[in-house]
Amino acid sequence: MIDENKLVEDIETLKNQIHSLLKEIILYVPSRCDNQKEISEKCRNIRAELDSFQETYNNMSQANQWVPCSERPPKEAVKGEMNCWVYGFTDYGAIVPTFYKDGCFHDEKSEPVSGYEIIAWIPLPEPYKKEGESNGSN
Repeated sequence: MIDENKLVEDIETLKNQIHSLLKEIILYVPSRCDNQKEISEKCRNIRAELDSFQETYNNMSQANQWVPCSERPPKEAVKGEMNCWVYGFTDYGAIVPTFYKDGCFHDEKSEPVSGYEIIAWIPLPEPYKKEGESNGSN
């Protein structure tokens, strides 16, 4: 799951870096138009920064949004992995923990869900961790 605060910080940092790069190229290009190789390299660097910014922005805009099952299913469950759990939104408006395996949603007993349909899903948030603790710590 994506840490939204970190993402906002990253976007601000990238925005400032891109602004600095654009300002630099505006000042740099007219004074050194004779060196096309350097200008091309600067442009490639700016393009890489813009691509990174776009990816970060896309990740942030997709974080914590319900995904309709008609759009795409969640990641298939793999035995022994806990990161395959998602919240499912049912056709009667309930939110239930579930995972997706073999083309269908399963409940906490690893049985295919029955009596309702999962119509959308959202990844679980990152587990709580104390300051200075990694996700793998207890």
